[in-house]
Amino acid sequence: MIEEYRGFSIEDDKWIYGSLINNAFFKKGTKEACCYIFDNEMAPDYDCWEDIAEWISYLEVDPKSIGQYIGMKDKNDDKLYKGDIVQYIIAWPEDGNPIMTRKEIIYDDENLCFCLKYSQQLLTCQFSHEFEKVGNVYENPELVKA
Repeated sequence: MIEEYRGFSIEDDKWIYGSLINNAFFKKGTKEACCYIFDNEMAPDYDCWEDIAEWISYLEVDPKSIGQYIGMKDKNDDKLYKGDIVQYIIAWPEDGNPIMTRKEIIYDDENLCFCLKYSQQLLTCQFSHEFEKVGNVYENPELVKA
């Protein structure tokens, strides 16, 4: 499986999906790295950086927005990425109205897996197809704020 990433374009204010190119280029006169997401569908058309030099600015993404595809989809068949916010049922009270919660998908370096952020702790690394993606922390941080 090719690792897939997404990042929010600095140039076009839209999501770009593909391969991450990180810390290979730096902003002129600084030590600040540029991050790019290269659309894997375009790869066969280009064999060197010179081929894409004229439009590389469209591939630059905000480093804070980068998220890796976790290899799973939600109940609506949407791909889930690190930084997505998912909603799911945590209880069914007697009145029949489900109690929902929202959590951010994070990567746990210690356990080497994607998990749900739960306060200062991590939930188990198991996901349910009952999760529904409702946003992401880059565009919708208010969805997970208490």
